[in-house]
Amino acid sequence: MNNRVGLLVACMLAIAGNAFAEIYSCREGGSTVFRDSPCGGGALPQAVAPIPKQSSRLAAPSNVSTITGTVVGVADGDTITVLDGGRQQYKIRLAGIDAPEKKQPFGERSRQNLSAMVFNRTVTIEWDKRDRYGRTVGKVMVNGVDVNLEQIKAGMAWWYAKYSREQSERDQYMYSAHEADAKAKRAGLWGDRAPVAPWDWRNAQSMR
Repeated sequence: MNNRVGLLVACMLAIAGNAFAEIYSCREGGSTVFRDSPCGGGALPQAVAPIPKQSSRLAAPSNVSTITGTVVGVADGDTITVLDGGRQQYKIRLAGIDAPEKKQPFGERSRQNLSAMVFNRTVTIEWDKRDRYGRTVGKVMVNGVDVNLEQIKAGMAWWYAKYSREQSERDQYMYSAHEADAKAKRAGLWGDRAPVAPWDWRNAQSMR
């Protein structure tokens, strides 16, 4: 990404079968923002990994449910507790990302970054599954902002590509592209010489 203004990230998102859309990665004020129209000052092509092929799902699946409530706990960089208006608590696992475990480098910083965005704030969870621990797995939104994606942008979580098929194609692209951008900027955990993905760390711990 470096300091070039107007980096074009060509993203072939399938729309109605044969039509495609492009998303532009633009440098503004030292940051990268993604737009669906060309950046000011022209655009330069930049190769990115293609989106995994699947059915054309630019939006979330139609069976998505929502939970709205206040965040009353932040366990780590990808797990929160939400209390809804009926005083029911939900343990939420942020979908599409995997944050460092507590005992890993950046584990506590990831938790703090997430807490700064959501603790004691009203959030909406878009979800359609529960994991084997009974946690609700979903996208956490605060005032229209995708908190899961913000963790990736800050270099505080990996894109969980293993579960990419559970995301819309647009989310697959955005999560992948912003992870690549965070790596390029050596943001957060990417500043480490050899960051270890949480799934690899957990596997290593289980073999001890």
